[in-house]
This record gives sequence, C-alpha cells and structure tokens, in this order.
Amino acid sequence: MAKFTRFFVVIGLIAAAIVAWRVLFPNPERQVHNRLVALAKAASFSGGDGNFAKLAYGNRVADFFAPDIEVDLGAAAGQTLRASGRDDLLEKLMVGRAALDWLKVEFLDISVTVAPDRQSAIADLAGKATSSKEKDFFVQEMKFTLKKIGGRWLIVRVELVKTLSSASAAPF
Repeated sequence: MAKFTRFFVVIGLIAAAIVAWRVLFPNPERQVHNRLVALAKAASFSGGDGNFAKLAYGNRVADFFAPDIEVDLGAAAGQTLRASGRDDLLEKLMVGRAALDWLKVEFLDISVTVAPDRQSAIADLAGKATSSKEKDFFVQEMKFTLKKIGGRWLIVRVELVKTLSSASAAPF
C-alpha cells in the first residue's frame, strides 16, 4: 500500500512541476498570445474616466509597441489610420480616446507563428471593436508583426488583411 501511495505522490509532483514550468516559462507562442490579449484589454476603456486616466491610457497602450512601429489600418471602420513611430501612434490614440466615451477591443482567433530564431513572430487574428459611436460592432482581420526587444515581445507592424468581402472586386 505504501508503494502505491509513493507512486501517486511522485506522479502528482511530476504533474505539478510540469504545470508550474508551463505557467512560469510559457513558450513564445503563448507569450505572444498573452501579450495580444493584454493589449486588447489595455486598449479598452469605459466612460467616466478622469483626465489622468485618459493620459495614462495612451502610454499604457503605446507600451505594447516598438519605438519604430508602423501601423497601416487603411480605411478600417470608415477611418484611415496610419502611424509611423510610437509618438505618432500615441498622438492618434489620444485623439481617438477623446472622441469616444467607451471602447471595447477583443482579439479573436489569434494564430501565432514564431520564427525559427524565436526572436520574431507573426500573429493573424480578428480584431473586434465596439464603441460608443457605433451601435454595431466592427470586425476586421489583422496581421501583427512582433519582435523580442529587451526580453519583451513588442509590436513592430500592424496591418489589415484584405479579405474577399473587403477587397474591391470588379463585377462579373
């Protein structure tokens, strides 16, 4: 009986060690996924925020991006958004923040491909946004390029993925 107890204790310790290892040291795909989920949460805000919270918003979101970020969202949600560099992005974030009472951002179906050198990654996802200005939500396929800089995964490029429904096609 004591042998069975020891066996199960050892198996339990091994299982706990594996779970702890995965939680403490996630693989790069999981790190990028978690980073993007955190970005969506940071980009969302509710109404009634004070001026300090509005200022902190831009910095909190910009912290996910590399200093030389390139954003090209074309005509997403009826608005053109292009930014070159973190300062330009921060300025556009603050203008957008001032125009909305609330915003909810979600990234759905995140698919991460890490380069063999494990220092860069591409994430394909569907971005979903609901705002105080629109009664319906907006969904757009997007592609994020990330690089590991200073031990953190930072976004270096964001672009829209043209789908059949969003691409202008000539009538047959």
